[in-house]
Amino acid sequence: MAEGQSLDGVYRLIGVHDMACAFQFSKEGKFNFFMSYGAIDRTATGKYTLHNGLIQLQSDKIPGHDVEILHQNNSSHDIEIKVNAPNEYLMKYTSAIAFYKDQGEKYETNQNGIIKISKPDPDSVFIKHELYADIPTKIRDHLNRNTHFEITLKPSLEQVSFEGIELTMNGDELRMPMNYFLAFNNLRFVRE
Repeated sequence: MAEGQSLDGVYRLIGVHDMACAFQFSKEGKFNFFMSYGAIDRTATGKYTLHNGLIQLQSDKIPGHDVEILHQNNSSHDIEIKVNAPNEYLMKYTSAIAFYKDQGEKYETNQNGIIKISKPDPDSVFIKHELYADIPTKIRDHLNRNTHFEITLKPSLEQVSFEGIELTMNGDELRMPMNYFLAFNNLRFVRE
């Protein structure tokens, strides 16, 4: 931490209607995060570093591990993914991204929680949740050529990894750029 800079305290988001969001930073280099927006609650805990006004967060959550593969095999021509979730609401907002070289194609769950990828042999397949956005989970790559997957969403889905997100400090205010889980410009957090 640069001399004279202190991040210790609570910083609340301002300027976004219907969203409660805050960071709490400790002198020991730890942080807590909470966000509530509609029916979605997100949390995070971890460590931070502050250097020359730039804050890097290292969440306790491991990014890209929100999905568990329960069963997989090579039993069909097309790729089929059966999504299991604690409730139907979560299942409906799960999608897959299939990559063919550098081109990604998105596929959504049907009413039965099934994702069908009809274009053959993608290089990789990732699972992403639309409401609990974070780093997608890879379930298939060039080493795994299975075509049928049964997956479940892990409780870590609610947490945020902060992978690749940096905040900047300016006095008693923190700024966060638009990112994969908060799609708003000029996010500002003010110290209480």
